Amino acid sequence: MPLIHRVMRQDDSNLGAPRIARTAEGLGARAGKDIPADSDGNVHPGNHGMSVIEDWQAMFRRMSPSLLPRTWRAVLLNASTTEEQRTKARGAFGQGHLWKHGLGSWEAGTVTDRLVLCIDGRDRSHGFISPSGATSFEAYQSAIVATQRDWVLVSPEERT
Repeated sequence: MPLIHRVMRQDDSNLGAPRIARTAEGLGARAGKDIPADSDGNVHPGNHGMSVIEDWQAMFRRMSPSLLPRTWRAVLLNASTTEEQRTKARGAFGQGHLWKHGLGSWEAGTVTDRLVLCIDGRDRSHGFISPSGATSFEAYQSAIVATQRDWVLVSPEERT
């Protein structure tokens, strides 16, 4: 099971877990935006699905300042080597947190029996959690939601 990361908001009623939501900062995918459905309404494995990243450095490179977790601002400022990066880090006001799931290396493979990690061919530090086979969007969404208890909050001090 690959080690994956995602910035998500915390569940207000369950503080040890990410919030289930079909948004850019939730545990879930957006139908038609994150993953297309075929004419029968099924979704398929491939380079689409819920976005994940390799590590906190990828978070810094890929995300807009408004989504970068504000709790990571100091770490991001310290890691900045250019004025552009410092400006981006100073703008880190996102309400999400960095979460991790899995233990293995960052490579395409099985996340659960119903989900797989597909590495983005354009940016190897980015990937997609896709269904492991053709399935309905709702079954795919349920498979993502079933991982909620497996996500672990990453503090800036840990920097996995």
